[in-house]
Amino acid sequence: MQLNLKSVIFRFWENKEIRNQSYTFGLALVTIVGGRFAWIAWHYGTHIDRFLAIVAGAAMIAIAVVTMYRFSAVDPVQTIHQAHAWPGTAERAVPSPGEHRAAAAAIAASNQSMAAGARALGPPSRTLFR
Repeated sequence: MQLNLKSVIFRFWENKEIRNQSYTFGLALVTIVGGRFAWIAWHYGTHIDRFLAIVAGAAMIAIAVVTMYRFSAVDPVQTIHQAHAWPGTAERAVPSPGEHRAAAAAIAASNQSMAAGARALGPPSRTLFR
């Protein structure tokens, strides 16, 4: 069974403990880095930098409140389910590169014969329309 990236991410995110740890890590990263930038802007920046530091701090507080609310109020929803094996159906084998090449050659030969038939219907020589 092959797993694509979307399935891997959804399966990872359906695990509530791992998801909450990821939220906590992200919040800590945003808070630490944002706080450092705010401190630098407050001490070395102009008045607009101080204003932007206040706005960024308010945004970080809002993110923290939403994250904490998410931990306590929202349960995870399972979105990925195991595929059901229907009775009487066999697993489809993946074609080999040689089979792909043979199919492409057969299609190319069919296209060439179709083009030859189309040429037979056209003018006897290749001339531009006048």
